[in-house]
Amino acid sequence: MSNAIKIYQEIIADFKKAENSSLTVLNRSILLKNKIRIVYIVAAKDHQRIIAVMLPKDCTKEPLSRFPKWHGIEFAYDHITEYQNPNSENEYIIISQSKDYDSGIFEIIANDITDQLEKISTQKKMISCLSDTLSKWKKFFALNSDVIMSEQLQEGLYGELLVLQKLIFNFGDEAVSYWSGADKETHDFYVNGSAIEVKTTSAKSNEKIRISSEHQLNPKDVENTLFLYVNMVRKSRSDGTTLPEIIKSIHSGISEPYRSLFEEKLFKYGYISSCEERYTLGFHLRSYQTYKVEDTFPNIVPDNLDNGISEVTYSLDLNACSDFVIEWSDIINTLKGGILIGES
Repeated sequence: MSNAIKIYQEIIADFKKAENSSLTVLNRSILLKNKIRIVYIVAAKDHQRIIAVMLPKDCTKEPLSRFPKWHGIEFAYDHITEYQNPNSENEYIIISQSKDYDSGIFEIIANDITDQLEKISTQKKMISCLSDTLSKWKKFFALNSDVIMSEQLQEGLYGELLVLQKLIFNFGDEAVSYWSGADKETHDFYVNGSAIEVKTTSAKSNEKIRISSEHQLNPKDVENTLFLYVNMVRKSRSDGTTLPEIIKSIHSGISEPYRSLFEEKLFKYGYISSCEERYTLGFHLRSYQTYKVEDTFPNIVPDNLDNGISEVTYSLDLNACSDFVIEWSDIINTLKGGILIGES
């Protein structure tokens, strides 16, 4: 698999060579196995990044206005004569980094464009693949302000992935479709009319967790039963399981189409696989506890609030929840309709 990020950095390093001191641009070309040619270009003056993708022969040019666009990238069509394919007119769609746009983000997008184009079987799918990839990124930036998740978000994702692993053990690959935390729904997992809310804390005192709305622990919000799953973890910069490690473990154990669904959900959550080298924070699972959320469970729910009050956040002392502790095997038994098939 090609690494566009590495290629851009190598081009920039080439500008330091004496023989390149008078050049205004430098570029490198790769030809994918499906015969799609990609050219990576960097300008000498300001190190502006550009990715150019050769149009297949007899390809109908998509109007530039129809490509998904957001602040930071620009489109054009142009000819590049330096790299030629047989029976090709050597016309390219040019995607450029805007002047004030973050170079690192553009490199990540260019890398993803390369990865997605590398997956398609024929050149005829190039335009639709490119458009779909750009649409995905437009949606990403509509939901996320940062390309790299904060430590708090990493911690939350790690906790949800721990539960996903256990659900896959009991339900198989289909459990990936139960994961709703990536879709910004109220609860993190929905299974056969029940729901699991996952909380993960690395605080030295594990007695309290943060509840972010009056709906999260509302048992009336689900058709069947609501469960609370709490992970107690330790964060570390020197050891522990990183997000890329647990993600690869899950990914290798599931099959299509659930692998693609898993990747899509991770992207929605805010995790970009091409940035995995920047996720070095490790996690140790110290312990976990599970609860059945009933009407008498300590919580704040909409029925308890006066008119005009909403978007409530509060701390929950787990010491007050001991009467509601339930075993994970009992949760699985409930989710399966009373039939216990496996434990983890």
